[in-house]
Amino acid sequence: MCWPRTYTMPQFGTVIFTSACVRHTFTRHLGRQNPPERQFKEDFVRTLGRDATEDPDGTSVRPSEPECYARFADGVARLAADGILRPAWVRYDEYDRHDNFRHHGAELITQPGLVVVLRQTEQSWHFWTSYFTHTNDDRPHWRQAVRTRLQFYTAGSRRIPEPEARVRVSNGDRYRTRIQFVDASGWGLVAGRFDVDRIPLWPRPM
Repeated sequence: MCWPRTYTMPQFGTVIFTSACVRHTFTRHLGRQNPPERQFKEDFVRTLGRDATEDPDGTSVRPSEPECYARFADGVARLAADGILRPAWVRYDEYDRHDNFRHHGAELITQPGLVVVLRQTEQSWHFWTSYFTHTNDDRPHWRQAVRTRLQFYTAGSRRIPEPEARVRVSNGDRYRTRIQFVDASGWGLVAGRFDVDRIPLWPRPM
């Protein structure tokens, strides 16, 4: 099995998936189904299939690279590439608490409500993680994920952030700024304010 795996995506060119970042996602978000604790095992199963979230016979090529990792990467990349074609993503710059630039980043919201996080290191974009946003037993979906990320990136104001606006991540150790919604009308923007009731069920390609 060949790692890292590379995929070509519009706007981003080559996006690299490493087994380490896929493993990170499995560790953080696929242990079980418990949305309040950001564990979404069954949501991933419904979205990508059981063969992309666990090996049917329990075996793996190597302990650190189960066969399902590749199927997981393929499924996430396919959903992300479709989301890129629609006004379903946001870009930002990330800094540490000492104001040192860390990387450019992007979040892509896919049709099933799965958020895919990419980071640009040097000249390449890399998959970092993916997760759902709901905190209860309801099934995730696109509009719910958009509402949640709008709340986060606008700090509850539902207005386009100023270029210098900051939102904290990583328990406050880092912040994101220069936040840009790609085609904000697809996020429900009307007269300078995001109206969650205007968020489409799934936007048309740009």
